[in-house]
Amino acid sequence: MRNFLIFLSLILISFTLLSAPRIIKAGEGLNLKPEKINPGSFKYPLKRIWEKISVVLTPSGKNKVKLYEKLFETRLSELNYVTENKKLGEIEKASQRFSFYAGVLAQDAGRSDNPGKKLQLSEKFKVYGNMLAGTRDKFEFESSYWLLIQQNIDTLTILTNDNLK
Repeated sequence: MRNFLIFLSLILISFTLLSAPRIIKAGEGLNLKPEKINPGSFKYPLKRIWEKISVVLTPSGKNKVKLYEKLFETRLSELNYVTENKKLGEIEKASQRFSFYAGVLAQDAGRSDNPGKKLQLSEKFKVYGNMLAGTRDKFEFESSYWLLIQQNIDTLTILTNDNLK
């Protein structure tokens, strides 16, 4: 058991050092931190495992909503990265992850008794939807990549109308 705890501590420390934020901004005019570990990287599966462990260990309530908001923004940064760098093999998965975390965040925030948080998240979804429209338009109209990004925009619109009112 002690060896396992030491091993887990080493993984946590390593991950913390590897995921330190960079100064460059991701997205067009958004204050998103770019991710050091992005889809396609050999370290990416470790990052995802750590995130899943964090979700399980975080108690419900405000802390869980904050974690989901952070993960949602991480997914947006990753989606921006794969589209900007034309990592076409990763766009579908990044798009699905983004929509998933948008849904989870909207669901948790929708349960909240804090109307200010719902309004803030609704505004954030609108801003991100507009940013994604610019990203979508970098691809040929109605191509598979264009449609994937359009689905993300539609997801944000639906979630804003259904969960955040």
